[in-house]
Order: sequence, then structure tokens, then C-alpha cells
Amino acid sequence: MISDAFTLRDATISMPTGETVVARRPSALDMVEALRESRERPETLGAWLVWRHLRHGGAPMFATVEEVLRSDGRAVASASEAIQKLYEEGRD
Repeated sequence: MISDAFTLRDATISMPTGETVVARRPSALDMVEALRESRERPETLGAWLVWRHLRHGGAPMFATVEEVLRSDGRAVASASEAIQKLYEEGRD
């Protein structure tokens, strides 16, 4: 729902394994920083999105982008794809 996007309610992401993870919805500042990140380090943008948005018990799931890069690649790609869709909420 668009109201979830405006109020930055956390989103639940279903992973291919059937598990779910929680992602913080992107703010306007996140969008600005994501654009900068995509220009400066496009090869690690997916890991950056996961680092920036995934939560566990209300706290960040990963301490650094490097920690994300050492994680399961398929899980990171799946979570990153779902997080990118959060950036597109309300476009239609």
C-alpha cells in the first residue's frame, strides 16, 4: 500500500527458501544515497541495498557491505531485487 511507503512501515520479504526477512522501506535520503552509490559503485549496489535495509530484531542485519558480500549470493540477489521494488512503490 502507498500509505506503507509514505509512513516507512517495514516490509516483509519472502525469500525463495520460504523464509521471510524484514526490510526498512527507503526514505527520500535513502534514494539520494542509492543514486550516489549506483554511480560510484554499481557492482556492489545490491549488497549496499541489503546492508542498508535488512533488519533483524529491529537492528541492521549486517554491520558492513563487506559482510553482505561474504553472504550467500543467491539470497543477497533475491533480497536486493525485493528491496529495489520498494524503491519503486507508488510509481504507477
